[in-house]
Amino acid sequence: MRTLIALIAVSLIIGYLVPKGVQVMASRPQEPQPVAASTGTEARDRASVKNAAGAGLLHEDPTRRALRQAVLVAANRVDASPCDTRQRRVLSDAFDVYQRHMAATASDPVETLTLRDGRVIDVTRHFSDPVEDAWRFALTKPCVN
Repeated sequence: MRTLIALIAVSLIIGYLVPKGVQVMASRPQEPQPVAASTGTEARDRASVKNAAGAGLLHEDPTRRALRQAVLVAANRVDASPCDTRQRRVLSDAFDVYQRHMAATASDPVETLTLRDGRVIDVTRHFSDPVEDAWRFALTKPCVN
């Protein structure tokens, strides 16, 4: 009987204290993240990439360029004929090959830009974002007969 009463008492204490502790932890102000400082840097970096692209100073890896072009061509074909399942399969296959290559070479920064301050940034996203957007848009285009 004594054990049962002790067990009930401990359960009641825990049932009362744990929610209070969670409330205290949840009400603590969060420490500010250093996002504000990096946001300005990211914006400057993005502007630098756009300026370099406009000046023709960005170097695109030839292998990645060929894979990106294959996806873009297939996406254009699907866009022109959204009901053609064969073209959709070609697009999916081209994008799969592209994704596998990108994953295999992710640790290889082959597409970089050296900024004026000496930092080297990876510009792969600059080349890859339009490809991924075209792929996504083409595959979500409805087939209307």
